[in-house]
Amino acid sequence: MNNNKIILCEKQDKKNKLRIFLDVDGVITNWIKAVAELIDVDMNDKDIREKLKKGYKFEEIVDIDEEQMWEKINKEGRKFWKNLELTPWAKKLVQEIKNTNNNLCFLTSPSSHASSLSGKKTFLDKYFQEINFIITGEKHFCAHPNALLIDDSVNKIKKFEDWGGNVFFWPDILSFEDKENDIDEVIQKLINNINNI
Repeated sequence: MNNNKIILCEKQDKKNKLRIFLDVDGVITNWIKAVAELIDVDMNDKDIREKLKKGYKFEEIVDIDEEQMWEKINKEGRKFWKNLELTPWAKKLVQEIKNTNNNLCFLTSPSSHASSLSGKKTFLDKYFQEINFIITGEKHFCAHPNALLIDDSVNKIKKFEDWGGNVFFWPDILSFEDKENDIDEVIQKLINNINNI
């Protein structure tokens, strides 16, 4: 007797096949606030805020080098990552995406320290246990014509697009805090983008 089984896959329409990848740090977590507190940066300083909004890194505008900054983060270990603060719009953003297309997965880059892996997993399990996640520094490996990356990193967005994926650039968290962007308008633009892919 032949025990081989034939498994038939139902045909899906393009909308249902769209995979949506949502960045974590800077989109659903206030990573910048956590780092500022850790390295004692005054986030009320207008000059610092403007430079950060223009894409400068902390180490380029304050008296600390990148290695020192990451040493401080690594010293905090998984506690740093698991205790990141949710952005005020995080749950609304996730729900609006899921209402439009339920093929949602978090796609987040780890630091070079192992504690970020377990810390990020703990964080995601705490707030979004029902959503899958991928932790990789090579987000572009997930790029595909039926994939969309929502990210606040210009470099990650560009690489994902270069590898054939769709992208949506998420504005800097400070631009929302400073009322330069309206969260409802940005979410609506995102939903329109999803519906038009």
